[in-house]
Amino acid sequence: MVFTDKYRHISYFTFILVLFAVPQMVHAQESDDDRLQNPLTRAYEDLLNNSDLDDDEAVDDLRKMIYDADKLLSKIKAENREALRNVNRQTPLSSLPNILVILADDLSPEQLGCYGAETSATPVLDQLANRSVVFENFHAGSPIDDDAFWTLWTGRTSNHIVARDDQDMRPLLNTHRSTLLSNLWYAGYSTGFFGGWPLAGPAVPWKAETDIFIGWNDPKMMSEVSPTKIMLNGVEQNLKKDSKSSFAWTMTTMQALAALEREQSGRPFAYVLRYHALDIPDSVVKGETLAERTAAAFDRELGRVIDRLKTKPYANNTLIWVIGETADAGILHDANSKQVGNSLQSSALRVPSILFYPRRSSAVSGSRLSAGFDINSTLATVTRDRRFVRSPNGQSLLTARVNSSRERLLYWSVPVGESSYQVARYGKWKAVVLPKATSILLYDLENDPEQKENVADQHPDIIRQVTRSAAE
Repeated sequence: MVFTDKYRHISYFTFILVLFAVPQMVHAQESDDDRLQNPLTRAYEDLLNNSDLDDDEAVDDLRKMIYDADKLLSKIKAENREALRNVNRQTPLSSLPNILVILADDLSPEQLGCYGAETSATPVLDQLANRSVVFENFHAGSPIDDDAFWTLWTGRTSNHIVARDDQDMRPLLNTHRSTLLSNLWYAGYSTGFFGGWPLAGPAVPWKAETDIFIGWNDPKMMSEVSPTKIMLNGVEQNLKKDSKSSFAWTMTTMQALAALEREQSGRPFAYVLRYHALDIPDSVVKGETLAERTAAAFDRELGRVIDRLKTKPYANNTLIWVIGETADAGILHDANSKQVGNSLQSSALRVPSILFYPRRSSAVSGSRLSAGFDINSTLATVTRDRRFVRSPNGQSLLTARVNSSRERLLYWSVPVGESSYQVARYGKWKAVVLPKATSILLYDLENDPEQKENVADQHPDIIRQVTRSAAE
C-alpha cells in the first residue's frame, strides 16, 4: 500500500496509539455504536473525516485500517474479558446464594394485598411479602412491555435503546452488552431463562452466557395461551396436544422446576422465570377481569415454585425477587402522545417488587425510589462481583445510599412516531420534554401536583442537573 508523504505519519501514528491503547481498552464500557465499537478508533475516524486529505483512495485505505484496528481491539477486549471472567467459573462459590428472578408482566400493585388491596387474589405472594422487603416506590423502566424488559435486562434506561426490529419494533439487544444473566454466569452461576423472550437481535439467551433456555422468542407464539411449540436452547420442538400442562405459564414453571431437579453443576443457580402477558381466559383461572385472572394465575405458578423450594436443603439460601415488568395494560409502540403522557404518570409506572433475601441487612429500606434498571446493580452486591457487572444507570437496593443528600433521578423515554416523550423525576421535580419539542417543562410536584405551572425559567439549576443526569 502506497501513501503520500503528506499523511503517511497519520497512519503510523494512529496504529502506534492503537497498539499502546490495547491494555487500557480491555475493560472499556460497551458502546451503543454498531459501526466502530471502541472510543479510540471512533476518535480517529472523526479526525479522518475532518482532515484536509484530498486523495480519496488513500482516505479509503486509512478508513479500512481504522476499521480493521477496531475489529482487532474488540477481539482482544472480548478475549481478555472472557479469560478474566472465566477465572470466576473455576472458583468455589458455595457461600453465594441461589437466585430466582420471577418476572410478571401486566401486574399492578393495586391488585396485591401486600400493597394494600382490600381484596387480593395473591395469597402466596402476600405471604412471601411478610418475610421480604416490599419496595413501595419501584417503577417500570418503561410503560412499553418490551422496553421495560430491556431496561431490566441491561441495567440501562430506555433512552439507551438505539435500534429496534423493523417489523414489530421490539428493542434490539446486541451481543456486546452486559446483561443480568451474563453477569451472573461470569460470576460463576449456573444460569437459565424460562418463558417468553421479548427482545430482538443476535443476543438471544441460547447464544449468550445462559446454560439453558426453554421458552419462546416468537411474538406470535407468545400470544398463544396454549402454545403448540416450545424452544429448547434454540431448537424448536412440538408439544403434545393432550398435555395436561398446556397453559404457557404452567409450562414455564414446570420446565424451570425440572431444570432445578437436573441441576448437578455444584454451583449456585441463577434462574429467570418470565411470565409474559397473555389474554388469560376463565378456563385457566377464574376472575371477573383480565387483571384479576392475571394476578391469580401468577400466584398459582409462584406457589408451585415456592412449594418445590421448601423441599430443598438450599431453600434458606435462595434469593427470590418477584418483579412486575409493567403495570396492568402497558401501552403499545404506536400509542399517541396523550396515551404516552398518561402512561408516564408515576402511578401508572409503579410496579410491585418483593425481595426475599435471608442475608439482607435490616437497614434495607422498601421506601427508596427505585426501578427495574436497579436489578443488575443489586445482584452485583449479592454476588460481590463488582469488577464486571456494569449498570451505570442503576443502584444497589441492598446498600445504604452513598450520598443521601443527592436526589435520585429516574428517567423514561418513550418513542412517539419519529420523536419521543421524555420524563425525568428528580426529588420533588418532574421534567417533561414533549414529542418534537426543544424546551423542557419543569413542575414542582410538592406544590403543584396537578402540573399546571411550568417553572423551568425560575429553576435553571434544576434543568441543568436533570439534563446532565439523564445523559449519563
